[in-house]
Amino acid sequence: MFFMPSVLPKVELSYNQSSNSSFFLVLFDYGYCPVGLFCAATTRLIVKHKWEINKGEDQYRNKINFDCTFSGKSYNVIFSAFSAHYEVCLVGEALPQVKYMIYQNINDVIAKICENMKYPSPSYGFYCPKMCRCGDVSYPQNQHPAKCTFSDESKQMKCYYSGKPSDLTEEHKQWFPPPLQEQKVSQEQ
Repeated sequence: MFFMPSVLPKVELSYNQSSNSSFFLVLFDYGYCPVGLFCAATTRLIVKHKWEINKGEDQYRNKINFDCTFSGKSYNVIFSAFSAHYEVCLVGEALPQVKYMIYQNINDVIAKICENMKYPSPSYGFYCPKMCRCGDVSYPQNQHPAKCTFSDESKQMKCYYSGKPSDLTEEHKQWFPPPLQEQKVSQEQ
């Protein structure tokens, strides 16, 4: 099988508004997504982590629908490339361990590609929950990124524009490394 996302048509993306999904953002401190990274990450997810293209959905250069299997159950993950960040969206419900495995797969491929291409490592975050009025007009409804910061004392996100901190919710924390959940989840090969 050969898959090259860069030859697919591009689609106009909208910001995630679904209440039946959860997601995180891959952020780049230099304000744009590196050229070629989305295509390389998509193909590595297919080859290395055995994610499968969701054949029931349309695929685009900047939005790929995957089916990935963890502990024998299939999950729909939408990987989208906006101009300044990527959005990783899990459609439907999943255990926290599954969210963490999805994060690990994404982090693994993007960190390796950035290292090989000599790009700075990305950071991770969510849309700013404060909806502060300092956001960039390129983000609809003032929905803009907030970067996660982790320390021994706290786990929070800071607005990209105002620097205002917000605590991570339990939903947010499920995407990131432990405290480890009691039950281990393995990815099926």
